[in-house]
Amino acid sequence: MAKISFEAEYTPLTPGGFMFYVEAPNLTDNPAAFEAIWDEAYDHVGYFGINSPADVCFVCDFEGEFTCDRHGYVCPSCGNRDETKANVIRRLCGYLGAPMKRPVVAGKQEEIASRVKHA
Repeated sequence: MAKISFEAEYTPLTPGGFMFYVEAPNLTDNPAAFEAIWDEAYDHVGYFGINSPADVCFVCDFEGEFTCDRHGYVCPSCGNRDETKANVIRRLCGYLGAPMKRPVVAGKQEEIASRVKHA
């Protein structure tokens, strides 16, 4: 929540528009954390989104966050890398995208892999 408070101070400097995002771990099992983050954003910023991984492996039924490496995404449970047997969604340049089905450039892949999760 410190990220939201810190970035909220810059809102007056962005009259053309602004977007605030928080990268969070999978919040499926912690709805109280999701609500706390959302409430903080509601009170301090105008446009807000929470990026929380909800990847799915159709081979082993894993649901959570796939591992990201220089070769792309892999199911941490069974090692599946087949984009036709998995679903991975990530925020790419402000929009949601499916990087397993439409891979990104190496630099963007590295940036996604190094994102800090806020909880």
